[in-house]
Amino acid sequence: MGEIAKSIARDGLPLLGGPVGLESSSSKNESHEEADIINSKFSLINDLSLAKTPSTIWLTYKNSGHLSYASEADIANYVNMVLRDTIHAMGRSDDIMLYAEMGFCNQRPDIWVICCNGLPVGFIEIKKPSGAIMDEPLLAGQVFDYLMLLKSFYGIEFQFGIISTYELWRVFWLHKTDPVAQMNTVSKPQSANPGQSPLVICLPGIPCFDKKNKTSIQVIGQLSHAQKSNQK
Repeated sequence: MGEIAKSIARDGLPLLGGPVGLESSSSKNESHEEADIINSKFSLINDLSLAKTPSTIWLTYKNSGHLSYASEADIANYVNMVLRDTIHAMGRSDDIMLYAEMGFCNQRPDIWVICCNGLPVGFIEIKKPSGAIMDEPLLAGQVFDYLMLLKSFYGIEFQFGIISTYELWRVFWLHKTDPVAQMNTVSKPQSANPGQSPLVICLPGIPCFDKKNKTSIQVIGQLSHAQKSNQK
């Protein structure tokens, strides 16, 4: 009897290998203001059914024998595989799409999560593994600007973003979305303009926030990677 192909729904994620070549620190975008990070509860979905189909990330690991990396582009490739495997396992491949580094309103996250009507409903920012990058104030400010873009210009009621190093996954949201983040049932994002697609309509850039009022720029986040649940 042949070996059963592994699935992230059943087997989780394969371990990330070590860096190749000269090590460098994760990149920081200094065009954003710093923001505060407040840890809060993020609940997992109870009634979400995931198909235990073979996963691309596990096939890649099996074929190469490792998941080594030399740059953030390598990490982005692994994260993209995991996201696509997850969307496929959820049965949502027809209405959830991923686009890499597509610019909206002068903002360019590593990955936009796009729903079937062309509206962005979330984003993923990818960094090389680093013990300090998840708590970097400049990165939090970058995430805040993306969340405000989803809220102010696309009318997304519940704004979520993810920072991932593949080893660690951290979910971010604005404070008014806190009750939704603690829900354990599926909630479909809403849009104030469901028929309007930013793919064809040019919108103005996001506003500049007062540099003297940094305390108003806050992001709520929570570590959520099973393999790192005991990491301090």
